[in-house]
Amino acid sequence: MNAGDQGGNGGSTQYILSASSTLGGNGALDLQFYTGSITASSERIPIAFTKYVVPSATSVTLLQTPNGGSGGTGGGTNIISLVPDTGLSFVQNNGVVNAQIQVDCSLTQGQWQYSVTYNDGTGWLSSQSPNQNQIQTGDGVVQFTVDPGYLGGGNTSTFQRQVTFNFVNVTNPAQNVMGVVVTQFYELSGGGGGVGSS
Repeated sequence: MNAGDQGGNGGSTQYILSASSTLGGNGALDLQFYTGSITASSERIPIAFTKYVVPSATSVTLLQTPNGGSGGTGGGTNIISLVPDTGLSFVQNNGVVNAQIQVDCSLTQGQWQYSVTYNDGTGWLSSQSPNQNQIQTGDGVVQFTVDPGYLGGGNTSTFQRQVTFNFVNVTNPAQNVMGVVVTQFYELSGGGGGVGSS
């Protein structure tokens, strides 16, 4: 090793293979073998370090964008939540006009849709708005009417029927399907009174 490099890089320069000889040709494509001891080289091998320079501070303005939350428009994942009217799990014989299930989206452009599955009987819901199986965007309300049972008086029997509103998060299909079950206890004309079987 030579102390005090003259190459201007401030370090030491090491010479190797200066006392060696080569076997093979000297062409650019020839493979050369060195013989002898490795001591020092006639080629300088400089120590090359790049000095790290600390960058100067720069002032910037940072904007805060929410990942979600009610009504958010930025990035994030759309999550829907449902708020059904109270009493939909125990609707009486006279039914309910303008029943509602509120749908809240965490993103204003979040999309969802719903479908209706009758667990027994069909057609006892009416005035559904918006129509089922149509994609909706943002917060919304599903409105419907639970039709009444028999209202004519006399001997009646009471039965139970159910329908499930299934809500799908179209924007985020990873969210589980959410269901709201509407149960009505309705009456039919005739019979000896009491509770019948569905």
